[in-house]
Amino acid sequence: MSVALELKTRLTQLWRLVRLTVATTMQRDVSLVAAGLAFFALISMAPFVTIAVAIGGAVFGTDAAKAEIRDRLSQEVGPRVADLVVQMAEGARDFTSISIATVISALLLFWGSSRLFVELRRALHRVWDIQALEEVTFRSAILAFLRGRLVAALGVVVFGAVFVGLLATRVALNLVGDVIGKISIFDLGLPLVSIFEFLLAFSVVTCLIVLVYTLLPQKKPRARYIWLGAAITAALLLVGRWLVAAYVATGAVDSAYGAAGALVIFLIWAYYSSIAFLFGARMTHLVEIGAHRAAVQPELEIPD
Repeated sequence: MSVALELKTRLTQLWRLVRLTVATTMQRDVSLVAAGLAFFALISMAPFVTIAVAIGGAVFGTDAAKAEIRDRLSQEVGPRVADLVVQMAEGARDFTSISIATVISALLLFWGSSRLFVELRRALHRVWDIQALEEVTFRSAILAFLRGRLVAALGVVVFGAVFVGLLATRVALNLVGDVIGKISIFDLGLPLVSIFEFLLAFSVVTCLIVLVYTLLPQKKPRARYIWLGAAITAALLLVGRWLVAAYVATGAVDSAYGAAGALVIFLIWAYYSSIAFLFGARMTHLVEIGAHRAAVQPELEIPD
């Protein structure tokens, strides 16, 4: 088989896989699921930002943690949304003193931020066609609920730790960029830092998606498919950040929604991110079961 024919075959298979993914994802009402995830992302944002600031502030200081969140979100969805999110963290409780009120507040924060992970688990079960693996009883339902909350709470802690790691890495990259800029004849510091930041963002997002695929669902794919699907999903999310940023830059949302523009922009960003996440998850499932086998199943038929 010639190289050209092999390439044509691969591209045909890829196109078929994309069509199957789009069709079967739409059959599972992914737009409705993504809208729900966007809503829970909004509900979870305040407690999540509070926890992230608390963890990051313990290492680098509260001001540095808030500045990092504002800077990152400004790159993603614009400064107005960044300011809105940071304001959510302004009312963070002081966790340095232990009291009943502090413990209750911490538990409520974990509950709120874990809600998004619970809904992500349900969404994964939907796009991966996962049914209940055991008979549902009152005891099993309670245990499943507690397991889900525990995993979600661990996810919050992991994401907070990753945030601290990203903050430390960015500081190191900026220092390296300054050094390279001083010792190099050409101004290579900023481009190299930008490249490293992109590669770091892609790697971190991929690893986080792998954790979600591994920890949240009741039944997970095999490891090689998890990593492939996570890489595809991470690429979709990073492409989406540019699309959303370009749309926000037009000012259409601000002119249409006025003071509520920041909230609408956040929901649009969360909605697209949810769509991309579920699309990548569905593609992971189809790759695992085999695109050819999926094509012959009645529910996966696609008209020419």
